[in-house]
Amino acid sequence: MTLNTQRVVLFEDRPERSEKFQEAWEEETVGEDLNIEGFDPGPEFETFDVIEPLREELGDTESPLLVILDEDLTEDTDHGVRQQDVREVCDEKNIPLCIYHRERTSEDETKRRIEEYEEDVVKLDPSRDYERLAADAANIARAFREIRTKYLSLKGAEQQHPIAEILCADEAVRSQMDQYKWGNPRTIVGQIDGMSEAEKDRQFTTLLGYWIYNELLEFPGGLLNPVATAAYLNVDYEAFEDDKQYQEPFSDALYEGPFSEMGQWWWKPQIDQIRANHMTAEDSGIPDGPELFKRLDCDPINTSKCHDEEMGGDHEARYYGVMIQKPVCKEHSKDGGGWLPMGATRSRISVAKHAEYNPWMQ
Repeated sequence: MTLNTQRVVLFEDRPERSEKFQEAWEEETVGEDLNIEGFDPGPEFETFDVIEPLREELGDTESPLLVILDEDLTEDTDHGVRQQDVREVCDEKNIPLCIYHRERTSEDETKRRIEEYEEDVVKLDPSRDYERLAADAANIARAFREIRTKYLSLKGAEQQHPIAEILCADEAVRSQMDQYKWGNPRTIVGQIDGMSEAEKDRQFTTLLGYWIYNELLEFPGGLLNPVATAAYLNVDYEAFEDDKQYQEPFSDALYEGPFSEMGQWWWKPQIDQIRANHMTAEDSGIPDGPELFKRLDCDPINTSKCHDEEMGGDHEARYYGVMIQKPVCKEHSKDGGGWLPMGATRSRISVAKHAEYNPWMQ
């Protein structure tokens, strides 16, 4: 099986949607070697047994860099390929899979993720238009290509810590990354006997990409998104997100690894180091956000407040509420038990959302 790092395959059975997606993709990737092709089934797919021809299409000749799948492949097609067939072959061949569902809202997807958590797939925000959807998918393809390229380079150099190197991880956060991995056995599982070296490489880099996207970046711990960073610094998250004067002091802490084009994240240990660099002899500890920004002559900024729907308010909120995507305080939030990754030390679940979703988090 040869990997074609330029080939991306789209499974979308509605011609008008497929055309819109491909047009948006081509505009997004002008000048790049990232070529999208719509799945065009031949007569071999007009059968009840589509797995074998699908294996040949996706894995036995030139394996694609990424498969993009409309999760709502309908029944009124002239071929027998269903979304579960595509998922099966991608999982078997360790082909990165990116899915979307145009009929769902972001809220629907959040609820479904709690009820049916899937770690081995990348899900796109269904609320985005085709331009944003294609841009996100292209960034995902770039990220998987970056992971593979870096891994093979490090493998050739016999690097002992390839994951940390791929992420350009700060030394202080590497043990925390190990905690994330122990929460996801597939990330550290050994390869199946009989796999070729190329298949082992593909399995490792695909699972690593899923882990980075679905756990490391999704659940703040060693890496913090803008809301989590604001909460950690004890400042108003909207002001922090909207005004670059509060982000600029932490530019050296920005994450620049795979998927970094899809948002902003900062390394927590480097944030702490930057704070420590502005300590004075009178300080008993490193300054929090309001004091730090005062010393840097930034505009005054309010402190972080809890956004738990039932009990929030003026309580100091230093954690990220993963379901509401807003700051929460420790008093009015839960640690999520085994539902959150072990390394997600800055992530919690608001009391209200925990009560709502608790039956599915057991």
